[in-house]
Amino acid sequence: DLTRICSLFMTCLGILILGLVMGMLSPLMLVLIQLIPSMSPWWYYGCHAATGLVNWIAVALSALADVLPQRFRAPGIGLLLAGFMLGFSLAPILALLLSNLQLAMISFFVVGMGLLATIFFVPETLPPNVAEEARARRQAEALQEQTLDALAETRLGPWNKALRVTMRFMTRPFYEMSILNRDSF
Repeated sequence: DLTRICSLFMTCLGILILGLVMGMLSPLMLVLIQLIPSMSPWWYYGCHAATGLVNWIAVALSALADVLPQRFRAPGIGLLLAGFMLGFSLAPILALLLSNLQLAMISFFVVGMGLLATIFFVPETLPPNVAEEARARRQAEALQEQTLDALAETRLGPWNKALRVTMRFMTRPFYEMSILNRDSF
């Protein structure tokens, strides 16, 4: 159901998958631009700019830090970054040997394979009991906020509600940082 799908994207794995899907848009646009010459390059520019909304490499690093035991963290992070940098080192060589269309298709294929590997092989970083506690806490907070918003609306009018929404928006990062204090090892 829709709630389950939405709850997936509120996890580290869901954000990682979202980042990889967004990362596939740029190579897809390059392939389409090669196949449809009249297509505007602004499609590529917009999709490439959108990939910056979700920094999947930072999420992957945090997922590795959550999943790997202490003694394997440094080698695991090193392997992730080495694989990431391998693409930068091979790109100039491949640019000499292949056409633009072939390069765009290879780029799309590589990111697509990374997406499939993430979906099928990367575990969720939160244990099920912690995820359930967080879900219950979010639901309780949402119910409390709805109650307070309704009370503020009836007593003090819409300006108080706007102030509450603004304060919630400004203070939410501090509440979200509480996840950094957990230690599951």
